[in-house]
Amino acid sequence: MTKYVYPSIEGTDLLRLLYYFTLLENCSCTEFVQAAIKPETHIKLLKKLKAVATGLNYRKLTDEDSDPLRALEPVLTSQNVLSISKLTSRLPLHDGGTLSSSAVHAAWLHKLFWKGDPQVLKKQPQSDAEFLHAYDACAKYLDRLYPVDIVTFVDAVTFSPKAANLLTVDTRLEVTKRALKAVRQISEKMRKKVGDESGHFTENSPASFDEALNHLQQSLAHLETLSHSFILSLKNSDQELLQKYSRLYDLSRSDRQKIHDLAVTMSMEGQPLSHVQELLEVAVGPLDISLKDVVQDAVERIVSALRCASSPSSSYTLTYSITQTASTPSTHSPQPWFLSGGPPVFH
Repeated sequence: MTKYVYPSIEGTDLLRLLYYFTLLENCSCTEFVQAAIKPETHIKLLKKLKAVATGLNYRKLTDEDSDPLRALEPVLTSQNVLSISKLTSRLPLHDGGTLSSSAVHAAWLHKLFWKGDPQVLKKQPQSDAEFLHAYDACAKYLDRLYPVDIVTFVDAVTFSPKAANLLTVDTRLEVTKRALKAVRQISEKMRKKVGDESGHFTENSPASFDEALNHLQQSLAHLETLSHSFILSLKNSDQELLQKYSRLYDLSRSDRQKIHDLAVTMSMEGQPLSHVQELLEVAVGPLDISLKDVVQDAVERIVSALRCASSPSSSYTLTYSITQTASTPSTHSPQPWFLSGGPPVFH
C-alpha cells in the first residue's frame, strides 16, 4: 500500500488519505510503516485539519523532504491559524523537534503582509501607506512569535528581494523602527510577567530578545546607509554592474561575510580599490575587514582557480578568458588591478 496506493492519492484529498491511514491502522500494518509519523497520528491530524484547512496539501505537509511551512502558508488565515498552530505541534521535523506555534504564526504573518487576509486586511497592499498599514496589522500578533521568528518575519518584509523591489527605503526604515519598538514592548512585558530569567523558555528568554533587538538595530543602521552618496552613485549609475553592487549591498544588512564577499567581487571585477575601501567604510561596523584582507582573498581565489584548471581544456578556457580581459578592456569598467601593470598600494 505504501508503494502503490499512497503515491496515487492527491495530497489535497484529505478524506481519501484519512481512509488510507485508517486502513493501515485497522489492518495492524503500523509495524511496517517506517515513516516518523505513525498512522494513528495521521488519523488524528487529518480528522481535525480537514475541518479547518481547506485546500491543504497534506502530503507536502508531512513529506520529510519538504518544508511544512511552505505547505501551510497558502491555507493559513486569521480564522484558522490558531487551530492549525496547535495541531502541527505533532509534526516531527528533521532536527528532531516539532513545528512550533510561533513558526506557523510567522508564516501566516508573512502571507498577511504581502497578500492580505479576508478578515484582517481585505485589500492586498500596493502603496507605501498600505504596506505600513499591513505591518501594523501584523504587529498585533507579534507577541505570539518567539524573538527569532519575529526577526525572520521582519527580515522577510524589509531585506528580501521582494521587499527591495516593492517597498521604498523610507518604508523599510519605518517598518524596522516600528518592529524595534514592538520587540522592546514585548520584551518588557515578558520580563514583568515572568520576573526572572529562569522562568523563561530558551526561545523567549531575555537573551533571545536582546539578540533580536541587536539584529533589528543593525538592520536600521544599515538601511540608513542606503542614502550615502557612494551607495546612491552605484544605484543611479548607468552601468548594470554598479547597480548590481548596489543591490547586493542593500540586501547584505552589512553582514560581515556578505560585505567581505562583495568587496572581493568588486576588486576581482576591476573596480578601483578606492571604491572598495569606500564600501568598507560605509557598511555598518565594526566589520574588521581591511582592504589588504580583501585583496589577499581575491588573489587566493584567483590562484585557486588557476590550480583547479588542471585539464588542458579548462586551462585553455581560463587562460583565454584572462587574456581577452587584458587585451580588450571594457569601456564600462576599469581593468582588473591584477592586470593593470602593478600590485595595489596600501596606505
